[in-house]
This record gives sequence, structure tokens and C-alpha cells, in this order.
Amino acid sequence: MPGKNNHILLVAEQTNTVGHTFCVGLEQEVTLHRANSVQQALMVLQSIPGGINAIVIYHEREHETTALVLLQKLKQGVEFRNTPVLVLSEHIGERGSVLEKGAADFVLASEGKAAFQARLKKVLWEQKLPPLMRQGMLTGTQQELHGYLTGVPFGLVVFRTESDALDAPLTIDYINEAFAELCDISAAKLHNGNLQQVFASLDPDLLDICREVALTGGTRCLMDEIGSEKAISFCCYQPRLRYCVCVAQDITELRQLQRENDRMEQEQIELLEEQLYRAQHDELTGVYRKSKFLKRTEEILTEAPDTKFIFIQLDIHHFGLVNSFFGMQQGDELLQYVGVELRRAGMRYAVCSYGRIRSDVFGMCVPYQVDTLAQTLDILCRNIKNYNRDYNIRPCFGLYIIETNALPMEHILVCAELAANQVKANRYGVNYLYYTKEMGRELLSEQQCVQDLHAALQQEQFEIFLQPKCNIRENRNAGAEALVRWRHPERGLLTPNQFIPAFERNGFILQLDLYVWNKTCELLKKWIDEGQKPNPISVNISRVDLYNPKIDDIIIDLVDSYNLPHELLELELTETSYTDDPIAMKKIVTRLQRAGFKVLMDDFGSGYSSLNMLKDISVDVLKTDIRFLAESEVPGRGENILGSIIRMAKWLCMPIVVEGVENERQLRLLRSLGGITLQSQCQWRSMKNICKTTRVWKLH
Repeated sequence: MPGKNNHILLVAEQTNTVGHTFCVGLEQEVTLHRANSVQQALMVLQSIPGGINAIVIYHEREHETTALVLLQKLKQGVEFRNTPVLVLSEHIGERGSVLEKGAADFVLASEGKAAFQARLKKVLWEQKLPPLMRQGMLTGTQQELHGYLTGVPFGLVVFRTESDALDAPLTIDYINEAFAELCDISAAKLHNGNLQQVFASLDPDLLDICREVALTGGTRCLMDEIGSEKAISFCCYQPRLRYCVCVAQDITELRQLQRENDRMEQEQIELLEEQLYRAQHDELTGVYRKSKFLKRTEEILTEAPDTKFIFIQLDIHHFGLVNSFFGMQQGDELLQYVGVELRRAGMRYAVCSYGRIRSDVFGMCVPYQVDTLAQTLDILCRNIKNYNRDYNIRPCFGLYIIETNALPMEHILVCAELAANQVKANRYGVNYLYYTKEMGRELLSEQQCVQDLHAALQQEQFEIFLQPKCNIRENRNAGAEALVRWRHPERGLLTPNQFIPAFERNGFILQLDLYVWNKTCELLKKWIDEGQKPNPISVNISRVDLYNPKIDDIIIDLVDSYNLPHELLELELTETSYTDDPIAMKKIVTRLQRAGFKVLMDDFGSGYSSLNMLKDISVDVLKTDIRFLAESEVPGRGENILGSIIRMAKWLCMPIVVEGVENERQLRLLRSLGGITLQSQCQWRSMKNICKTTRVWKLH
């Protein structure tokens, strides 16, 4: 760039701006003038002999009128119309407006000081070209023009056309070595005056752009990649009729930076998409997680307010048995298969949603079409059952026809779950049920029980009864089991099946169990203080209690607080507790036995896992029910089964308690088997003789 004979005017309304910072250092190469308003800028322009070579405007959004007003005044007048204006801004959105107003170039502050100064030099060189070209034409030589252009910091070609014909040749007046080096043009071609031949190895669009600019004027730009490692930016414009300039700049570094930014941006997008997918989809099955599933269900209900939908809850009954008998991996593979089947089922519908609600519970929402629904359920049920016949899989479907699409998802979930629970509870010949209002009333009753629990505990509405145990061989009392009843002030005396399940589902069962355990310990302590030697009393531990990792410490601390021998409080666990979580149950049983407690397995033989449980968990006493003697199609089968259980217990040296005896025939059978403890509230005469009294004692 020529030195001090270049006059630059910087216009910025505020001091200490980016515009001032970027101009630092230019004073050594140019004469720099400053103005802070449109009026002051015009005064500086008129006061400089020979005029200003270029104007730099620092364009701020809050002071945007400065640049636009100054540009408008410059381009409307005659004196400064051809003075190039470079606009420096921090906002890319202003580029279009200032270029439309006639700015020669627009530079973003984020491009940096070096880029700004290079672009300013380019503007100054381009401003010099028209008079240089005129001078070259007048003298008829290119030497003087070449001298002026030596040292230009970018590739430069000056060419012209002799006519307006589309096929008119484009003749090169000047081409510098920088252009040849950038574009890999050979020395032989460098001295060829024909632009078509010189540009033959470049992008064909570049030649078309040069011809278009030569014929119609204006400015056109193009980016071309030379080989695999070089990127060149070409800018072609017409400063004078039929005379054109093509400027080439090496933007390889910028292009590489842009590609790196694009790559990083794409990686970031892919990472975010992956994180979003993981947040929305269950890692094991690939279907929606509960939150996304419910959100998607709400969306389809809202999008189709006039369409009736049905919500389906799928529950794999006794899924814990698969994990227990075949291993966790096989259980996971079963869940993955269920996810695949749900996706296949969803393909039958134009709109649907499905996902995993928890553990082995899945959900699906589809338009309610009776025939299609029946087919979907039959296929799902058949395929899941047939996944592995050894697993004895029982899929249970709870169906809820959504009354209005504006219902909250919590209500829909509860209704479908109630129906699924009914299938699991007592409908072994059925795999699906629709929700009914009766189920809703049961839910309300359950909620009422939960609401009344705290008041019932405080007012001691729960009554503890002792059901005696009798050793029928030795004709002696063998203790008792503590049973709880709820004397509700409005509903009367409630049996356990009317409130225990509700407390288990809602997590309040431990409070009730603690109440029963406390009352039982109080009675044992009272008898000891009176000088008696009481037999042990057994209490029930709910399967839900086993999920409390400190349940063994709770029991031990409770019994110790009454200073009772641990063997006086026996602990009963149901067989279903094992099927729910056998690993947790085994650990708890072991810890309690080491602490001196006797553990009884209640309802032995009632489930699928009896023998497997007996192999894995070392309980102290088995309890079974006389219901094996109920009438069956094969006479004597019940007696044989019960007899087999009793004999097996003897072989294992395990005491056995039989409960539920109701008549003399049953009593005679049990007496013949010998070595059995009987638990019953029956008041038959012969049993009175054995147990002295067999009524149920209320604990006071």
C-alpha cells in the first residue's frame, strides 16, 4: 500500500471502540483522520486537499443511523460518490443493508484486526484500478500499469471485452504472479492474453461469471477448491465499461477453520441428539421411557380430540420368577423381546404411542377399534407366551377406554393399572380386562383406607387377636399367631384382605406392622413380668417390608427395647415374598436367624416356587394350609399332596404347622400323620380337649 499519501477517514460516534482499536498501527502507513458524527465527517472530507481515499465507518446497532445516513449523503452527492466506504460492525445482520446503500465492503469485528486491515488495503487498491486502467489505455503500454500493481497482496487479473457479443473473447491486460501461484497456472499460460485459455483449468463457472460481469456489470463472487488442499475466493467486478477486475484470495486457512467448525458443530449436534435419545428412550428395550411415553400420549390425544383412544397396560405376571430361575440376562432378553413386539404392534396403527412404565410394566395408547384391538392383543399375548414355554409367561393386559382426551395421564394410568391388577389377582383364565366403575369404587375405598390409617393408629382402632397353635401329638399349647383386624368406626370390623393390600401398594404397611409387633411385644413382656413363661408368638412380615434395607435392625431394636428373648417373637414370611425378590429375602432371613429369631415360611406350596425356595433359603418352620384337602376331581389327591409335604418336612427335619382345620375328618388325618402343630380357630370339641381353648383370643 502506498504510504502517507493515502488518507483514511474513521467515523465512530464513541471513542475506545473496536473501530479505533483496529486502526491502531495504520498511522505508520496512511494518514488517519477521525470524526464522530455525520456533520464532522463531511467537514473532514471537504478539508483534505486531494480528497480522502477511503472511509471506515464503525457501525453500532444502537447508533445504526450514522452509517446509513453518511452512506446516503456520500452516494447522492457527486463529489464523494466514488470514495469507497468500508463498514466495520459487530452484527452480521447489518451486512445486507449497508451493502445495498453502496458500501464497498463489510467486515465483521469477529474476523479480527488483521483481516480488517487486509480488507482495507484491498479497497484502496481497487479504488486505484480505474485511473490506472485509463492511463494504460491512453499510453498504449502495460509497463506503467504493471509498475503500479507490483506488490499487490492478492491475486489480480485485469481483463476486457471488445464487444457485447456473448462469444466475444476476453483479453487479459494484466495478471500478476500471485494469481498464477494461487491458481497453479503454468508460466506458459501466464503470458497468454486469452482469458478462456488461462482459466481452462479452473472452475468453468468462474469464466461464466467473468463474461457475465464484462457484459452486464455488477459484482459476482465464487469459491473454488484447487486440488484437495487449497481453497480460493474469486471476486469479479466492473469498475469501468468493458473493463473488469478479478481478485483472488487464498482462503484455505479460513475454509479449513470453517470445516473444522462445521465438523465440531456436527459432532455437537450428534452428541446432543444421542443424549436426547438416551433421555427419552429406555436403554434396555429401546422404547420410550415413562416420561416421554406419557408426554407423547398427551400429544396424540390433543392432536386428535375427536378420536376415541384406548390405553393398554401390559404387565408380565411373576416376572421375578424368570430372573430367579433362569437369570437376570434371560429376564432382560425377555423385556427386550416385549419391546420389539410393542413396536410391531404399533406398526398396525397410523398413530400410537408405547413405552416402558417400570420394570416389567409397559404401556400403549392406540385408537379404539374393536376388531383391530382384539387382533393386536391376541398377537401380543400369543407371541409373548411363546417366547419361551419354559418360562410359563403370563402377560396381563389392563384396558382403559379413554372417556375424554383431556383426562390427566395420572388418571388414565391408574385406571389401566387397576384393570391389569384384576387380571393378575384372580382371573387365571383371562389375559385382559376392561376397566369398570366397580374397580374405581375399589380404588376410592383403598384411598379412604390410606387416609384413615393415621387416625386409626392413634385411636388404636386396630385390634390384635391371637390364633393358637397346638401340638396334636403331645396335646400341648405351642404358641400362637398374632392377627390384626380393623374395627372401623363406620365400616365395622374389617378383615386383612380389605386393607392390607391397599397399605402394601401405598407404602404404609410398615407402620401397621410396627403397630402389631409393638403390641405383641407388650403382651409378651406383660406375661413375663407376671411370672409366666409364655410360648412364642409369630407375627407377619409383609413382602413390602423386605425392600427396607434396615428391616432386620428395626425388628432387633424393637424386641431389645422390651428386653425380650429373640426366640419369643417368631417371624412369618409368605412364599410370594420369595418370588418378588429372592436375593433380598435370603439376606434378611440369614441376618435374622443369626440374631436368634425363628423364621417361618407361610403359605408353603401355594405358589410356583416352593421347592426352589426351599432349596435356596434355610427357613426354620414350614406352614401350609389344609385347603389341599378340598374336594378335587381325583379322590384322595389332596390328602396325598398334603401328606407328601408333611413327610418331606420331616425328612428335612423341619417342623411343620398346618392351619385352617375345620372338621373332625381333617383332624383325624393330621393326627395319623403325626408330629404336626395345628393352628385353627375351629371350636370342635375334640380340639378343645387338645388345646384347652381354641377360640381366637383378643389381645388386651
